[in-house]
Amino acid sequence: MKLIEDKICTSVYLKNSAGKYPNKIYVRDNKTTITYKDMEDRANSLALMLNSMGISPSDRIALYFENSTVMILSIWGILKNASIFVPLPYDAPATRLQAIVNNCSPAMIVTTRENEETIENICSLRIIYVEDYALFDLSQNTYPRYPYYCQCHDTKDHAYIIYTSGSTGEPKGVMIRHESLMNYTETTVDDFSFNEETKSLCLSPLYFDGALGSIFYIAKTGGTLLLHDISLTFPRIVLRSIIQNEITHIGCTPSLFVALIEYIRKNSYHDLKLKTVGLGGDVVPKSSIRELKACYPTIRIFNRYGPTETTIIVSGYEINESDLENEDDIPIGLPNNNSTFYVLDDEFEEVGVKEVGELYIGGIQVMTGYWNDPKLTSEKIFENLIDNERIYRTGDYVYKNSGGLYVYVSRTQDYVKRHGYRIYLSEIEKILNRNRTVKESAIIYQDDILIAFVSANDEYDENCLNEELKNCLPTYMIPNHIVILQEMPHTTVGKIDKQYLSKEYKHFL
Repeated sequence: MKLIEDKICTSVYLKNSAGKYPNKIYVRDNKTTITYKDMEDRANSLALMLNSMGISPSDRIALYFENSTVMILSIWGILKNASIFVPLPYDAPATRLQAIVNNCSPAMIVTTRENEETIENICSLRIIYVEDYALFDLSQNTYPRYPYYCQCHDTKDHAYIIYTSGSTGEPKGVMIRHESLMNYTETTVDDFSFNEETKSLCLSPLYFDGALGSIFYIAKTGGTLLLHDISLTFPRIVLRSIIQNEITHIGCTPSLFVALIEYIRKNSYHDLKLKTVGLGGDVVPKSSIRELKACYPTIRIFNRYGPTETTIIVSGYEINESDLENEDDIPIGLPNNNSTFYVLDDEFEEVGVKEVGELYIGGIQVMTGYWNDPKLTSEKIFENLIDNERIYRTGDYVYKNSGGLYVYVSRTQDYVKRHGYRIYLSEIEKILNRNRTVKESAIIYQDDILIAFVSANDEYDENCLNEELKNCLPTYMIPNHIVILQEMPHTTVGKIDKQYLSKEYKHFL
């Protein structure tokens, strides 16, 4: 077990790599690049500037940017001042932005002039427009330089607050400590064998924690992070970026992965430098993994799992050939170092091997709580349920297989009762996804009606799919209708948008 030192913080990653690789490119977006030394120097200057403005350790600072090197510079400067960064969702409506700002009460907002009207309409806080300060102009070197500066000396200090959707419709702020972020980073680097030669392509917005983690594991190793224009996540453009920039690692949702493999299947590519792929956020499609492995057998592919409340990713599993040859679900693996999994029944008793229960997570990566919401925190964090350990109730159903690995089954809201029988909707989706012509699927249940939504390739055969469902599922699990879609709708973080499907196709329900 690798322990996190108490008296360091996340900014040590940038400091160390700036010392080892001063002139190496750390981050590149579609307009600018920045080296490790330049990032370190500018972050030190920003931290001192924030301090001189009266920004204290533990103050929240909101960031409103599209993905950019300047946003990452802002993050490092805030961390060095021992303050807490709060990434605002760039594509969110004004009402949601206002709800987040009202909830976390930031001391200031950092953004660009093009966002002036949006920000000034939702709050009257102090605003830093990056165009007004020389240190944010990466084409110039006229900003004042200072020696190493960092006020953060305790890993239990908070690094960031990130907002996710709440069941009430109000966003909830997840509070993550430095020790949690560092434990995630150390485990990720070890799992993927990242080093200074790693080139990672960021394909999601940085207000999504799955993308946010790339800032830190790249800084830890001295590799290079490329920020893809997230408005251009078309398979052709993404693959061109992977090839032209000699990308060695990508992390993405299964839906984007399916689209990429579909494009690779139709077009010959022989010059991919990819070494590793991390998949998470939804069911991993075996058929697409088989296709990639057939063309590029040396690429290592990982199934990764982690609620935002347990710091990005809390378990992972490298998919091997035997996983693709059987019909078993691909495991989510074992918990990270310094983390613990418990699978409990409704009476909070641990269940046996191959028995489904709800997953509870303990250890260093569990959030402190939800910002300014002690009631919700107490509903999700249990202080003394098991061995006096703080554990987080995930709302996910899992089981432990005979090999001792954990396997994801479904969310609690995917569990329904129909005709008196317990049904996991994900079980139906799993059967649908086995069909070689199905790219993605989703099951919606309402008022005793099951609807299957399917996106398929050109070889789709409805009769064949219906026959497979009848052969594999009991009658009470057979969908009432199968709706064929050209493309499955997705949320901004790449998950299938079931809420949209329910509204758009409500005439089926």
